[in-house]
Amino acid sequence: MIKEVTKPIDTKKMGRYWFCECDCGETKIVNTSDLNYGTVSSCGCLISNRKRNAYHKNIYIEKEGHVEVLDEIGGVFYVDLETYHVLKNLNRYWYVRAVKHKNGRMEKYVVSKIDSKCVSLHTYIMNPEDGYIVDHIDGDGTNNKIENLRVVSIFQNNMNKGTAKNNTSGYKGVCWNKEKQKWQSRIQINKKQLLLGCFDDIREAVEARKIAEIKYYGEYSRQYGNVCDKTEDDINIE
Repeated sequence: MIKEVTKPIDTKKMGRYWFCECDCGETKIVNTSDLNYGTVSSCGCLISNRKRNAYHKNIYIEKEGHVEVLDEIGGVFYVDLETYHVLKNLNRYWYVRAVKHKNGRMEKYVVSKIDSKCVSLHTYIMNPEDGYIVDHIDGDGTNNKIENLRVVSIFQNNMNKGTAKNNTSGYKGVCWNKEKQKWQSRIQINKKQLLLGCFDDIREAVEARKIAEIKYYGEYSRQYGNVCDKTEDDINIE
């Protein structure tokens, strides 16, 4: 059972709220963003069960060339065969967790508790030196196959970030300029915004951004494809 309700007076978080019934029969009022990104997946019973049982088990399903891994709350992630054998010997429980970034974007990563610390799977696999982090090449935090991971600087990692939550065009670096009534394309280089131009057609703005990504970001560019398949009716212009 799920129905919309008014925002609880004891919360400052904005947005729409829903009255939900958990699989165990208990009810809970949940924000829309928490439902969409899986931040809240139960009334709290799953967390309680996790605390009562310290020996959770992952389910490993061997596929062609990789392994699909399931956690106990419905999360799914992927590793290569080499990593699979390491995880089996390590005998730790890994699960998918939603993380909210400063720009509002939500992403999912795989984590576990090791020596009382929360450790991400991609960091555990690659073990980067101080000052470096691990980047998912395809932008999918649940795809932890070694060929999808690379050790990069924070600057290089920022090149591979996805679109922000408040992006209305659906394309990174492309937005609607209200004053000029055109599509504006830009790219960030060394913490400075470089304006690439303003265009009547969103396809031209996307293409300008793609060319700039190839020039300035190279292999660290997030590859969304070269074709803009949206019309202005598909895009929220405010």
